[in-house]
Amino acid sequence: MVWQDWDWEKTPVKDYIDLVTEVAVSPYCSMKAIAGGRWKFLIKAEIVPIAQVKEGMVITWVRFTNTSKALLVVFRYQDASNYYYARFASGASGCYLGRVKAGAGVTFKAGTWSPDADTWYRIRARWWYDPGWGLEAWLEVWDGEAWQTIIQYSEDPDNEWADVGGRVGFEVESPYHYLDDIIIFGSWFGPLFIEPWSD
Repeated sequence: MVWQDWDWEKTPVKDYIDLVTEVAVSPYCSMKAIAGGRWKFLIKAEIVPIAQVKEGMVITWVRFTNTSKALLVVFRYQDASNYYYARFASGASGCYLGRVKAGAGVTFKAGTWSPDADTWYRIRARWWYDPGWGLEAWLEVWDGEAWQTIIQYSEDPDNEWADVGGRVGFEVESPYHYLDDIIIFGSWFGPLFIEPWSD
């Protein structure tokens, strides 16, 4: 396996990168994701191509400026009207797996999470194909000792774009959220049926 550096750098050094107006390169800063109309930030690696991820996992630190506004981990992205996402936000149904197809949205199993504003959290979204259920997705948060499940086995039997995969990235609903230490895994690890998976 070859690792790609997912940290960010800017000269002069700042504590964030605004991807709407600037280019993130590498290393040593957080990424500041600016919404301004719900931008999607699709990440591209030079060393490890991730344009066609079919099954995968994203681990990142996130700091919300408004916990009712979501961070979306976007995957199997085809275009602005066709993609999946894992939604992380506060509230009784603030977290869920969603799909946009031909511009029409649908959501699947929801879960509850209560993050505090201006606090760093380590989150994980993972997705894979299960022959019996279609697309499976888990959303989790790290509590300092182990991964805690927000949503387990959120399923879409249609399993769209399974044969081609797609880009991976982020979307924000708030004016901005901060991200750091982003790790994106491709389908090399296979289905994720082993728990607990801790670092």
